[in-house]
Amino acid sequence: MIAKRIDTKAASPRIARLVRYVVAAQGGIDPRSWSRTADYVLNSGTSSRGEKVGGVRVTNCHTDDPAAATALIECTQAANTRSHTDKTYHLVFSFPPGEEPVLEILHAIEDQLCAAIEYADHQRISAVHIDRDHLHVHVAINKVHPKGYQNIEPYFDKKKLMEECDRLERKYKLKPTNHGLTGEKTHERSNDIRLTQERHPEERDSRSRQHLRESYDLSFGYEPEAESLNGVRNLSGCRMVRTAQRGSLLLPGNARNGLQQRGTERPDSVRRAGDGDRGNVSERVSIPPKQTQAEAHSGIETLTGHVAREVAPAMHKATNWLELHATLAEHGLEIKKRGAGLVIGHTALWVRASQCDRSFSLKALTDRLGPFEESRHNPEITHKPYEPKPRQAHPSSAVLFEQYQHLQLKHKLARSHDLAQLKYKGALLEANLQRWKIAQRLLVKVAAKGPQRRAMLKMVSLQTAATRNANKRAIDAKRRMLMAETRLPSWAHWLTLQAENGNTEAVAVLRSRKEREALRGDLLTAAKNENAENIILKGLKLEADKDGALSYNTADGGLVIDRKTHVQSFRTTAGSSFIALELASKRFKGQALIVEGQADFQKDVARLAGLHKLDVRFADPALEQTRQSAQAKPDKSKSRSKSIDNEAEL
Repeated sequence: MIAKRIDTKAASPRIARLVRYVVAAQGGIDPRSWSRTADYVLNSGTSSRGEKVGGVRVTNCHTDDPAAATALIECTQAANTRSHTDKTYHLVFSFPPGEEPVLEILHAIEDQLCAAIEYADHQRISAVHIDRDHLHVHVAINKVHPKGYQNIEPYFDKKKLMEECDRLERKYKLKPTNHGLTGEKTHERSNDIRLTQERHPEERDSRSRQHLRESYDLSFGYEPEAESLNGVRNLSGCRMVRTAQRGSLLLPGNARNGLQQRGTERPDSVRRAGDGDRGNVSERVSIPPKQTQAEAHSGIETLTGHVAREVAPAMHKATNWLELHATLAEHGLEIKKRGAGLVIGHTALWVRASQCDRSFSLKALTDRLGPFEESRHNPEITHKPYEPKPRQAHPSSAVLFEQYQHLQLKHKLARSHDLAQLKYKGALLEANLQRWKIAQRLLVKVAAKGPQRRAMLKMVSLQTAATRNANKRAIDAKRRMLMAETRLPSWAHWLTLQAENGNTEAVAVLRSRKEREALRGDLLTAAKNENAENIILKGLKLEADKDGALSYNTADGGLVIDRKTHVQSFRTTAGSSFIALELASKRFKGQALIVEGQADFQKDVARLAGLHKLDVRFADPALEQTRQSAQAKPDKSKSRSKSIDNEAEL
């Protein structure tokens, strides 16, 4: 389970706009205009993947109607006139594909997540969305307290939500998810020795401490008031440690670091060999969460990811700065000082070295290699510079990425040319305005004197300023329009557009990404489904996503999703069953189809295959028998109709 906050990008955020999206209301921004105010589950808004809303809940609003609750929340927010920041908190928590907790558990999770960020008493409206492969819940929370009217902003809400998700997964036995807690800047480590002030369950003494580590049978005792060691009463920076043999050992103040260093086990040691080991540094690949999300969104490898995956292993083997510079130069990169640290990159593309690996910080490298030394050669001359590349390891990626880069360069040149033209037009308008201002001032100086002249000159200045502002607004509007027209989509989005236009190579590249877990719905697949042929059906409304899934909407309201290894009937109807069967017959041609899902779907698919005489066969003997029986029935009826026609002619 993942819970996160969604920041709004609207210039003037309003909770009614968010609630309208959350509950899929029909109408304008005013809650009073919403056509559905009683039933937000039935006849809800739909998307390309089916029903959008699976349930709505209103909390702390004294009503169950989302429209009335939204109006009440807006009145509560209006009572706070001092705060000018956003007064709405948009929370979303989602589950992995295939995991669907019951509604009672969803409500309990919502309550505990809101309590974790101190919004338990605040007004909120939530809705369960089922329009995606993964179940997720949107919660629109009023940040203004309903009694005190303070606009409360939670602190460290991201970390609190992730910690609460980890606890809820264990409580409700949900699938564990990586919550990204390792990306937080914390001063604690997972294997640190922590000293807390928690009381012992038996001894109610405030000076007692927790046991250090049960596995080592060590415990920190409190500092006795009259006890001493070898006649020395107070030893600064030292603690008394008692072992299993009841003997007292004296540890220095830096014993915590010593306990965590890796080494061999000694007979008189108070630790085990390898305690605190974090694995081989050269084999660990750790990329910051922001760079990971950027790669997942765009589909292009970032410089941080490239250094961490391709260059870091060789950098760890360098024994001096000369070898380190040579290793980076082989990949068209260089390292140099910037500010208080080091950066890695080339020309205009740079990244902090510590982002690629913590062992590449300035202190870590100088401790290992000595004082920093500048590079003695230019990597641009000796080696090819670094260039971004797609993350999809597919044979068609190179050709399509070259087309994408060519189109990107074309858009960039067109944007630069048009921006230069706009800049020239702006300068021309300013020059004409200055000439007009000079001419008007000369006329005023000739025609008037005294107070009349000053008033007329003031009018000329005001008119000049108004005209200048109007020219700036016009140029800015044209610039925004130009940027929108020449904005090229990301690599992954461009592939989806190519797939929707019928490019099967783009579909194959999209499907080369990491496959998701088992999904809900009725499925059609085959035993050898990895090398299935990519097929695009014409004449149907088609939508593609970044994972290469093709969604077909049928006329009777059905939805079929064609994935890498299977064909899924997400919203099953007679039309969607036939489309799914036709796709599977073409993609897994010559193989026995494996049908999974509801029993009615399996029978319908087998019967449709027989009625339409599709060139398919099923792995299940019962379904294959149903197909053969359905295929034989039309032949008998056809011969009977022919005999009736012959008798009528006689």
